[in-house]
Amino acid sequence: MKRALLIAVLVVVSVALVSTVFAAEQKAPKAMTFKGAVVSVDAKTNMLVVKGEKKDMSFNVTGAKWDGYKAVDELKAGDKVVVKYVEKEGKMMATTVGKAPAKTAKAPAKTTK
Repeated sequence: MKRALLIAVLVVVSVALVSTVFAAEQKAPKAMTFKGAVVSVDAKTNMLVVKGEKKDMSFNVTGAKWDGYKAVDELKAGDKVVVKYVEKEGKMMATTVGKAPAKTAKAPAKTTK
């Protein structure tokens, strides 16, 4: 009887350990960055559409941190932004929305005679 109880306890503990190992293996979503110009902003739905060099992307900005802006309603079409985001359940969720750094003009090359 004691041996059967011991085996049952070991089986339960083993199953618990294996399930926690599999749960720990699930990776956190990979953070990505997208740069471009604001196409449209919808403060009611918290959606932001940004046009990049190759494609347009839509982001849900609910809970996003603002770098250089106070809220989503400060954005306007044409603003250059950098969006840091993760993909969750097939949706692009912005974690940070910030102003894109201004491009610096290159100094003309010096010529020697």
